[in-house]
Amino acid sequence: MLKQLVRTLFSSGKRFWSVEEVRALIDAGDFPAAQEAADQLHAATPRRDLTRDCILAEIAFRQMRDADAEDGFRAVLKEAPGFADAHYGLSLLLLEQGNTEAAIEHAQFAKVISPNDSRYLAQLGVSQVTIGNFQAAELPLIQALRLNDRDKTVWNNLGVVYLAKGEAGEAHACFSKALKLDPSFALALQNLSRLEVEMEAAGAVFSPAAQAPEVTDEPPSDAEREPWRQAWDEVDALKKTGQAEAALAKGERICMEWPDLAGPVCELDALYRKLGDFQSGMDVLRAYLVEHPEDGQALAALGAAFLAASENAEARTYLTRAREVGFENPKVLSDLAQTLTNLEKHAEALELRRKLFEIEPNFVHQAQLAATLSTACQYGEAIALFDDLIEKEPNRKGVFLVSYAVAQAYSGHFDKALTLLNEALALQPHDAGLRMQRAQINLLLGDFKQGWPDYAYRGLAYSRQYRVLPFTKWQGQALEGKCIVVLAEQGLGDQVMLASCLPDLLALKPSRVVVEVIGRVAPTLARSFPGCEIVHTLQDRKMAWAKTIGDVDYFVPLGDLPQYFRSSLDAFPRKAYLKADPDRVAYWRGKLESAGPPPWIGVSWRGGLQATRQVLRSMSPSELAPMTGSVEGTWISLQYGSVEEELKIAAAANVKLTHWDEAIADLDEFASLIDALDCVVTVCNTTVHYAGALGKKVLVLAPYIPEWRYGLNTAHMPWYPDVTVLRQPTPNDWPGLIGEATRRLKDIL
Repeated sequence: MLKQLVRTLFSSGKRFWSVEEVRALIDAGDFPAAQEAADQLHAATPRRDLTRDCILAEIAFRQMRDADAEDGFRAVLKEAPGFADAHYGLSLLLLEQGNTEAAIEHAQFAKVISPNDSRYLAQLGVSQVTIGNFQAAELPLIQALRLNDRDKTVWNNLGVVYLAKGEAGEAHACFSKALKLDPSFALALQNLSRLEVEMEAAGAVFSPAAQAPEVTDEPPSDAEREPWRQAWDEVDALKKTGQAEAALAKGERICMEWPDLAGPVCELDALYRKLGDFQSGMDVLRAYLVEHPEDGQALAALGAAFLAASENAEARTYLTRAREVGFENPKVLSDLAQTLTNLEKHAEALELRRKLFEIEPNFVHQAQLAATLSTACQYGEAIALFDDLIEKEPNRKGVFLVSYAVAQAYSGHFDKALTLLNEALALQPHDAGLRMQRAQINLLLGDFKQGWPDYAYRGLAYSRQYRVLPFTKWQGQALEGKCIVVLAEQGLGDQVMLASCLPDLLALKPSRVVVEVIGRVAPTLARSFPGCEIVHTLQDRKMAWAKTIGDVDYFVPLGDLPQYFRSSLDAFPRKAYLKADPDRVAYWRGKLESAGPPPWIGVSWRGGLQATRQVLRSMSPSELAPMTGSVEGTWISLQYGSVEEELKIAAAANVKLTHWDEAIADLDEFASLIDALDCVVTVCNTTVHYAGALGKKVLVLAPYIPEWRYGLNTAHMPWYPDVTVLRQPTPNDWPGLIGEATRRLKDIL
């Protein structure tokens, strides 16, 4: 039928083809026709030439001409380094070659660029399935099927995921759907046969449409249930057997039959979201709310939909509105609490979690409360709740294991935290989140050999900002005569700290070292590393700069460098490497002389974001009074961000600070001002890294358990020559820490 259509279209003189039509030819295996059609893509096709070249490369891949396929995809990426379709194509090749982790990286980046392409979602899902990351595979596979439910391979892969989760009915439905699309599909036949044999051996009566009934004191009879709810049973049955389109069609008919009831509309939205189509569900709810703007149930459902789509500001608006019109139940409170957590409003989220637990003191709400307490840095209370849960239901600790491990680690119970993470990783060895948590503990303890390999998973653990370049990823190969690109990542302070590895990279004698950095850091790093080509960017996903740098042999994310150069404390050179502008240093010395007599001491008191434990890393500037009052000198504010109100607080506490906005806004000026100072006292923030890298004497005011960068078992921060880390003697003991810092400061001045 398809070939007949192709012949008809070609014979009729059709000149233009859509991308979808060409891909239909590829899926049908008609590669000659697909290749001819690819050369006749419609002129309005976005980035037509690049899209055509990707299609031709994919045809080569399907024909098992892997070398031609790789050449094609890489040629596209040389022209457009952030072109999603070419990253997807590389992922196909890499997965086939057994390089699964690289396949995941490219599929993840393609999905980040274009989150609603079913092929990218399917490829990410199957790559995760390949290494046993079933939990990470489920959502992209569901989303892929909603966008294209005719893909037999995705149905089979989703069945494998459900089977791994112990959901035999869902697995059976998925394998059956795959076979309905292709009765000869060998993998699905094998999986379905094995599943049915196992079920029969277990003595189970198998019914893929069956659902576990809800346990209630008095189950309602059909006569007591609302008519629309009885009708919805058919929707549930269709969904359970994998008949997604039929389920949606039936659900839409029910909504039309009961147009003034929120229940059917909310169920239809939930069905859409279950199938990965967030937008259609939201559209249904919006349409209903036009006529019923005060319906709390619909408002709450739309808030939940926005939450599922990671649109947290909108979610907060609708969930709050639902409560305002009187619609409040545990689900609304839970959704709003999660929304507030995502917005880093941890205090507000914690208040709702406490209320939920009071209303329904069950396992789920206790686990959520404990996790929120951990996020809000209230570790002791969190651990008590977690321990209670483990005593009651020890087999369910996997639900909250990461949060439990974090709470244990930041309470100083490192052995227990590592035991928990190792236990989980024995079952899920490639889980990025688990490995990243383990990395941070080992790095904090100075176990760099164990920490750095896990730290390589940071990009996949926090994938929203994930990027990958279209070159071979460097993994320690010889570099003499080669060109390597260092990819920027993370924040300003980390870019400065990790730049300390650039001399080690240069020592390997590459022909070129091209270093991408965020624009604000670029001038200082360019001056400091003349042997590198510094490219300042916005750290965006298009990465257009990469096409201007010529031939490249390797790329490496900046945070991967320590894995090769900092395997032990002895490997840290402890040398200053940042260079400020000499003329600007002289200028700031003049300003300092006008401000007051030496010694000139820089100070900052606030660090991090709410998501990075700001509550434990920051103090009021008034708490500096015992130190500034005891140590003679001129105190200079190095605090970035909005400081007007904090400077007033400081002045009221007789903390005399000089603050120059112009030295904070421009980081190259910031470096020059710091270089003109005699020493720096600061909490854990970017100031540590600038001052340390410039070789200044630095006292770090650290929490009882700091972030991994600051270490726990050494007095000096190994990244820099003269940075002393002072830790709170007990949690939240700023007065005790200020007392110690005052004594140390008097010794070094």
